Amino acid sequence: MSATTAVLRGELALLRRDPMAPVVLAIAWLPALLVRFGWDEAVAAAAPWVDLAPFRPLLAMWLLQLPGLLVGWVVGFTLLDERDDGVLPAIAVSPWGRLRFGALRSLWAILGGFVIGIACVQVAGLDVPVDRLLAGAAMAALDGPVWAALLLALASDKVAGLALTKLLNLSMLAPVAWVAAPAPWGWLAAWMPTFWVGPAIDGPLVPALVGGLVVHAAWLALAARLLRRRLA
Repeated sequence: MSATTAVLRGELALLRRDPMAPVVLAIAWLPALLVRFGWDEAVAAAAPWVDLAPFRPLLAMWLLQLPGLLVGWVVGFTLLDERDDGVLPAIAVSPWGRLRFGALRSLWAILGGFVIGIACVQVAGLDVPVDRLLAGAAMAALDGPVWAALLLALASDKVAGLALTKLLNLSMLAPVAWVAAPAPWGWLAAWMPTFWVGPAIDGPLVPALVGGLVVHAAWLALAARLLRRRLA
């Protein structure tokens, strides 16, 4: 059996055995179902005091964003376990090496966040143009490997990882800056990876894609640098 086949089989077996995978799916679907069956009623109930309708694009942003963050959380904690169990040092001296192994885990995170995010928006019944939906899902899915890499680079153990996750979860507020802040002040949050799902859904599309790719790449480069120091 080749090293590549062995790694891929191991990844699939790990995915099947991971007890967090069903939890992630449940947490991702629940908000979509709440929007599907409760948003219109909430808008009507709040109408005498506040108009919630303009915040509908924000719901799409959050529904795209949540799966990417959840998948990144699962990948990150899996990597923490593997680091503590000595798997990552073994990978480093294998034919795959850390770079290819990290790229594979990043691909899993991106694909998972992308597919689940699009499905959640569809389940919620939100009307988002296809090009915007794909762009927003792509930006949100890129959050997954960023958070996974930051967890591995910054957390000394799983307890520290849980504390760091609570801090990273606050980044889901970044799209609020795009929706609620008057132009051009919303762009002040552009340094955050989670911001870019906002303009991808409801802003200049090409700058959103270019800017989002640059910011995500910068954060991944920073996480990789911190990770090299920790694993050195």
